[in-house]
Amino acid sequence: MKVLAPLSALLVVLAGFSASAQTDAAICGGIGEPADALVVAKVAAREGGRATFLRNGDAAAPACPADTAACRQKAYVVDGDLLIVGKSLRDFVCATYISAKGFGHSGWLPKNAVATIAPQDSIAREKWIGRWQAPEQTITVCPGPTTDTLAISGEATYGARDPDRVKRGAVNVGEFEVTAHIPGDAFAFTPSDGKAVPYDPKSDECGVRLRLQGEYLIAMDNRKCGGLNVTFSGVYRRDTKPRP
Repeated sequence: MKVLAPLSALLVVLAGFSASAQTDAAICGGIGEPADALVVAKVAAREGGRATFLRNGDAAAPACPADTAACRQKAYVVDGDLLIVGKSLRDFVCATYISAKGFGHSGWLPKNAVATIAPQDSIAREKWIGRWQAPEQTITVCPGPTTDTLAISGEATYGARDPDRVKRGAVNVGEFEVTAHIPGDAFAFTPSDGKAVPYDPKSDECGVRLRLQGEYLIAMDNRKCGGLNVTFSGVYRRDTKPRP
């Protein structure tokens, strides 16, 4: 898989895609489009075993996305690669790929190049348990007080990797902590006094959506879970390093 941007840059898109992505149907802004779902897919069988990302439609390329030489990017995915998909336009879908090394890329792919993975109604609790990490973000999932519950907590910052902001004490933070019954592989909730109450997309309170898929934990929040620019939105991997 060839990629053009590091995950740290891609997470700017995850945290809040641009105004043009919100208003221009031909712009693929990455994860979060639409913002009410976490849809996971895999690259389907294609001739040659790969699918090439297509560029956005803009003033310089008004005909894109289209499966033409003028619209094809250098980045591509191969059969079996995991994708997070969002909005669609004609015969194309906005997709994001994250590599095993933490590099990512978003762009348009032909709809017939992806196969959506349906959520599972039940999944072993052990698959959720672990310390999941992304840049400036940690979600920890532990066994709950009873055998049918999980204890889920999150910590996120904005500016912790900026020495100047750290020096000025200008790092913004966010956190949540809930205990909930074991979900399937998709779980949406609003933290309330340590409990997970139903997620309400219209609420002014913090709301978090999680989707577990293989070695990835995918999260989207409503941008109301911490200080300015703090978000839990991102693609997490389980931390396999031993803790002190």
